[in-house]
Amino acid sequence: MAFPCWILEADKIKQHVKSVTVLDPSAGMIEQCKKRSGIMCILGGAEKMPFPDQSFDLVVMTDAFHHIPKQGEAIKEIFRVLRLSGKAVVEEYDPLTLRGRLVVWLEGILRLGSVFFAPDQLKLFWEKYGFTGRVIKNRDGSYVMQFEKQ
Repeated sequence: MAFPCWILEADKIKQHVKSVTVLDPSAGMIEQCKKRSGIMCILGGAEKMPFPDQSFDLVVMTDAFHHIPKQGEAIKEIFRVLRLSGKAVVEEYDPLTLRGRLVVWLEGILRLGSVFFAPDQLKLFWEKYGFTGRVIKNRDGSYVMQFEKQ
């Protein structure tokens, strides 16, 4: 059975931290999450997280940010739930690459409402909400950015 990439990321991360919490707006994905040990699984969306202020040191989003309808609201929430100097790591498809353009095209055909950013655009967008950002990895068609709460 194939698992969404966030489940695989959560499995990798849990070996290096005290606790891992997965937030997903899909009840079906949360049910898949609950089958994994050592992961707290919460139903909810990024635009209104059910967590107290300054709850986390790290937020990881893999192939997800472009799916969030109210991206600015999600960034505000991430800022709220991160502790001072907390970090957000975001992996996204780069719409300026061939592979990224293909993903943008396919998601457009499927009318998913996805909004993609090139790395420089994403950095500027997050900086409007109090983060500093930098690319930490470029892959074939995707990139990983790290944002730090200021």
